[in-house]
Amino acid sequence: MADGADTSGQDSVSLRSRLQGGYLRGPATALLALGAAGACWYFWPNSASSRETLLSGLQKIAFVSAAFAVTAYNLRTRVVDLVLKIETTPSRFEEYARIARNCGTRLTNLVLLFTITALALGGLTIFPAGHWAARAGASVSLCLLAGSCVSFCYILLSFDRLERFALDEAERATRDKEAKRLFGQSSPPEE
Repeated sequence: MADGADTSGQDSVSLRSRLQGGYLRGPATALLALGAAGACWYFWPNSASSRETLLSGLQKIAFVSAAFAVTAYNLRTRVVDLVLKIETTPSRFEEYARIARNCGTRLTNLVLLFTITALALGGLTIFPAGHWAARAGASVSLCLLAGSCVSFCYILLSFDRLERFALDEAERATRDKEAKRLFGQSSPPEE
């Protein structure tokens, strides 16, 4: 660059913005989910005690997955709260509502995905540890878990964008109210 300005902050903001918009969500989810399933299948333990320990650990992760489902549901209700509290112009509200709808839909899908993942992980008890079905079930469960976790990270980034938008609008509304109080008009006088 001619002016020698540091653009590293701009690059990270740009990447964050792209991730908030869902950049590479599908490929990242597929790659990590299939990688987790493949690693589980390939590195399946040979000893019975190791298989028992692995399956027991995966069953305990089912509770964590269920907790993530509850967290996703709570985020979904928070999106609705944000929409109901926003005071903005109609044109800005349309953009805000679009972001909120997308975020709400993804959170609903995420609640279902984490619930299915928790059921799959918890259901591993029906298979004997030495049976091929336990290996397949563990691989599928890890595939679902990895996909859920990647989706959860993307949702958090999207929700961050939604909150930032809501806070920006609240800040603007507060400045306008203060300007009306001080100057009796919608904005301070220009100099």
